[in-house]
Amino acid sequence: MLGHHGFPHRDVTVRVESAWSSVNLYDLLIVMFDVNRHLKMPDSRVIKLIKRLGAEVNPNQKRILCMNKVDLVDDKKDLLKVAKEFEDLPGFERYFMVSGLKGKGVKDLVQYLMDQVLIYSQHSVYPAKLSNSCIFFTCKHV
Repeated sequence: MLGHHGFPHRDVTVRVESAWSSVNLYDLLIVMFDVNRHLKMPDSRVIKLIKRLGAEVNPNQKRILCMNKVDLVDDKKDLLKVAKEFEDLPGFERYFMVSGLKGKGVKDLVQYLMDQVLIYSQHSVYPAKLSNSCIFFTCKHV
């Protein structure tokens, strides 16, 4: 986050700390990364982040790992290598391979999110009657 003068904002540390402090407030966390970039130029910071978030199960939060931009990967066998790289992380309940641009895999991800909304609404302290259109609207905007 750079200011108009090209230097980092003074409050960037506060912003980052604020974002990380809110991670555990959510019932579901989607960790999404660019799988094409990961294959071409792996970033150790991204790998550490994925492994840290997936290292242990959080009983109060479901976590899913979403590999985006699968349409840009030339050799689809490489996707299996990436899936294998992160398969032993117990903190992630599900893994999705998607292309936001082409829409591949997005239907499965949305269906999963809709299912989670239904499960959450049935076990909520404040049960709400949700119609299918309400659930779809919620997932569509996620």
